[in-house]
Amino acid sequence: MKYLILLSSIVLSACVSTDNSQPSKPQASRAAASLEASALADGYQWQLVSDGKLVVSQSEGEDDQTFPSVIKVPQWVTKENRAHPDAKYYLYYGEHHGMAIKMKWAKHIEGPWTPYNVSDSRKGVLDFTADTDRNQGDNTWKHLASPDVFIDEEQQRFIMSFHGKLKKKLTSKGKTAEAYHGNAIAFSPNGLNFNDAETGGGIKGYGPIEAQHGDITRTVYMMKPYARFFFINDKVFTISRKGLLQQPKSQSAPWQINKRAPFGHQWVSQTKANDLYNKQVRKNAKIYHSAIATWFASSEFATHPNNPHPGKVISSNGKNDRVNHVGIFQRSNSLLEVFFWVRGDTKKIFGIDDPYNHLYRVMLDTSSANWDDWDVVRGANNQVIFDVALDPAEIYQAVKTANGGGDINGLTHADPTSMGASNFIEVDGALYCFVSFHSEDMGGADSEGQITTFKLTPNTNLTN
Repeated sequence: MKYLILLSSIVLSACVSTDNSQPSKPQASRAAASLEASALADGYQWQLVSDGKLVVSQSEGEDDQTFPSVIKVPQWVTKENRAHPDAKYYLYYGEHHGMAIKMKWAKHIEGPWTPYNVSDSRKGVLDFTADTDRNQGDNTWKHLASPDVFIDEEQQRFIMSFHGKLKKKLTSKGKTAEAYHGNAIAFSPNGLNFNDAETGGGIKGYGPIEAQHGDITRTVYMMKPYARFFFINDKVFTISRKGLLQQPKSQSAPWQINKRAPFGHQWVSQTKANDLYNKQVRKNAKIYHSAIATWFASSEFATHPNNPHPGKVISSNGKNDRVNHVGIFQRSNSLLEVFFWVRGDTKKIFGIDDPYNHLYRVMLDTSSANWDDWDVVRGANNQVIFDVALDPAEIYQAVKTANGGGDINGLTHADPTSMGASNFIEVDGALYCFVSFHSEDMGGADSEGQITTFKLTPNTNLTN
């Protein structure tokens, strides 16, 4: 039987390993969140890992490899059930317009990283090209990408969110299965195989969540695309491009399918506009996306001292000129650091080629029990804390210097011209950033193609 699932509940407080990058800490007050944020207001210093050596190279795939997701393998996964007995960390990623989620493993967070394939005939850990249902006929997918993986400690399983789009919409007995662009969910007992047990060579009882109605059986779209998970006081949320926030309709049953609308997005979005949008941004942005997107479309950002293009804003109105795929690091239940890039590598924005080519950072105050009240964090003089986390020009020069000062080999080392999707994990008190980028030597898609690693250190000593 296919893995058709209607889960009644899941213990969310146990979903995140204490080794993962989303820690669980007591709820703090808004004042405490502000105090915590002030210690991070000065941003980070970064240093190269392995002199800027690539973790993922275009020599291994297409020019749009991106969306890294790194986890520490939980202790309950035995050595014989790991990618390798020495495997301690898994890095998941994909080609943006590919059909498989790939994985590499490492003994140490700084590498080296070794590719893993579930079998000789299947790439990575989730491969729709080898799925007889999802690679042919009415259920064929157009692409499969952007994994985000976390650990369910209570049920001892890996949970992966991935995005994609089906090629064709279907109708049966009054229900229409649209070809949405969205994120789905798949499960694995060991992080090595998320495929469908019946059609994709997966493990019985695991694989993608599906829904069935009439003669239609399809993978369920849980949430909007490019989602990153975080947890607050036993509740699960996601944040995605444009800073969009989502959560399940029922926190006690986050993977439950709406029987009346099994083929639509199952989670709900935060849509109540804040005061800044209503008073200023509404006239230029017809749709409210989030507090983050609203601030970047406002005059406050236009006049912010860290805006690389004073007087300009990031509108998030269309496909370009938008707060794009985010990476997050959760400092506490009250504070979420949000890192993002701005889409525009191949398009001009206000007449400039890729004007926002750095990796940027803001912080979101999540201390309120009501997510409508969550907002960007302000520091001194009521100014929003916003800065550049990674500058491609500085990175390029650092890699060049670290490797003797000659030309950079774009197939082995980082030579970024524009930063992309990022992911963060804390190991032994150090924060590591895995990030995709557009290569000067190799080119690539929008801020995609290759992946490298940095070690970040706060400019302010957080232990004081």
